[in-house]
Amino acid sequence: MTNNQPNHNDRPSLRLGCNITRTKSELKSFFLLLLCLFTLHLQAQINATAALDSTQLLIGDKVQLRVQVKHSTDIQVNDLDLSALEEAEGFEVNEVSPWDTLRADLLQKNITIQSFDSGYHFIPPIPILYNRNGESQKVTTRRLAFTVNTIAQDSLQLAPIKPIEEEPRKLEDYLWLIIGVLVLGILIGVLRYFMKRKEGTTEAVVPEIKLPAHEIALQQLAALKAEKLWQKGEVKTYHSRLTRIVREYLENRYDIQALEMTTHQILEQLSKLDFDDSRRDRLQEMLQAADLVKFAKAEPAQEFHERMMEYAEQFVEETKKVEVVEEQDGSL
Repeated sequence: MTNNQPNHNDRPSLRLGCNITRTKSELKSFFLLLLCLFTLHLQAQINATAALDSTQLLIGDKVQLRVQVKHSTDIQVNDLDLSALEEAEGFEVNEVSPWDTLRADLLQKNITIQSFDSGYHFIPPIPILYNRNGESQKVTTRRLAFTVNTIAQDSLQLAPIKPIEEEPRKLEDYLWLIIGVLVLGILIGVLRYFMKRKEGTTEAVVPEIKLPAHEIALQQLAALKAEKLWQKGEVKTYHSRLTRIVREYLENRYDIQALEMTTHQILEQLSKLDFDDSRRDRLQEMLQAADLVKFAKAEPAQEFHERMMEYAEQFVEETKKVEVVEEQDGSL
């Protein structure tokens, strides 16, 4: 006969299977709870990032610093604390835009910075103030780095200008020229007529006396020294005036377009005129040092300003044109 009574030896295995099933269900519920808590935690987070449009700049260039803040809906973002940027060295803040809402949970602000100091510079972490649950808190961006390069002299050389293609000339192109010549001829004739009528009563015109180039330059340098601009804090104006006086002297003395040339082009022109090398080096030092003060915002010592004035006066005195007067024999 078949025994239909349950086997008591199988009861422990059944209880073990039930326990395993219940344990898996509890673990699943536990992990679902952790996932929900993690999701709620992420929704209450705020994250701030900063990035530069470029990390390689030329001296004097501007670059955009973009600050983005990603936040949850229960957070109110206030504004940046710009004191860290204003106290940083190597650059200055030009413009700060208002917050731009890219998405409901994403804000962006653009900051324009400019640097006149070559080298490797750092943008410090920027604090961002915000409110959550009535409490004021802050989050910061990470520190950024960028490099400012100087301008090489080779980059100042301009490419040659291509010739202009001219169209064939027509008679209409010369019409205004012909009319101008006729009008000019008539005016000259009328002028000569009245000059002949007043020829007997015309007073002698005193010719204008033109001072030598070195006298003009020395007078201008003396006037600039008397104004005491750099002593008043107007350093950039002082060196701009000083270099302009020297350039005008070079134009009048050596007949070169010094006011329209770079320092490199001036020295190149003077080398063609058999210019003394020691004076050429002194002129190069003076012009390049003044350029650094004007464009790179350098702050030299007091002796530097006085030495540049002495250089300019000495340069004019040593290079002035000396008129040689030949003595005439007075014997008959």
